[in-house]
Parts: sequence; structure tokens; C-alpha cells
Amino acid sequence: MKKITILTILLIITGYTLYSQKTRDVLYIKNGSIINGTLMEITDNQYKIRTSDGSIFVFPAADVDKFVKEAPGFDGRTK
Repeated sequence: MKKITILTILLIITGYTLYSQKTRDVLYIKNGSIINGTLMEITDNQYKIRTSDGSIFVFPAADVDKFVKEAPGFDGRTK
């Protein structure tokens, strides 16, 4: 019984940490720009995204190459 309880707690903690990984929305614009932020709205003809500094950008769908959700990577310590 004790092993089952410990195993259940470990599975819950593991699942919680995997679920809580933060992702960011990334818009790739056809002119080569990459916009990171939080996607606020997608309609048939435009994408609205808020950047980390609070700016809101609206791009026509014709100008957007692709939209993805990315998990931020860790490049290691700075020297």
C-alpha cells in the first residue's frame, strides 16, 4: 500500500512538471521576421500577437508564413 501511494505521488508530480512547461507563440513572417509573444486572436484574414513588452501587432494572414508554439530552449550558461 505504501509503494502504491509513493508511486502515485511521483506520477502526479512528474505529470504536473511536464504539463507546466511554458510554451511561447511564434509567428514567422514571409519577410524573414520572427515575432515571439502570446497569440491573442486568429481570424480568417489576420493574426494578432502581444509581445513581452506589451506591444500588440496585427499581421494580415497573407504575410504570415507559419505559426508555431515553441518551448523555450536552454542554451547553457553564459560565459
